[in-house]
Amino acid sequence: MNRERNWVERIWRAPVFSPMGLIVRSLVLVAFFLVCEQLGWREYTTIICGTSPTGAPLDTTMTLIGCTYFVAWSMVVLVVPVLMLAALIMRVFLGRSASAEASLSGEQPIDL
Repeated sequence: MNRERNWVERIWRAPVFSPMGLIVRSLVLVAFFLVCEQLGWREYTTIICGTSPTGAPLDTTMTLIGCTYFVAWSMVVLVVPVLMLAALIMRVFLGRSASAEASLSGEQPIDL
């Protein structure tokens, strides 16, 4: 159990600008989008064309939900592919030097 916990902790605490860090951040964005999708927030994106989802023009809660869904969708469509490509490019160009740098800091290298 302790070994599994260390593995999850190492992944979660991966440096932001490392291949694993970029993948973890992109998976968090995808998970947030999937939660928004499962909550059915897509229906509230009618605010993009200027109409209120409930018919009440001052319904700020539904407007906020629609904006949140739109931002989450935009992140998955625009940011996640860039993060995944950046992680792949970093892994290819840095190769083992990224894991060598991690070993100098006392961390165990994480293979993709």
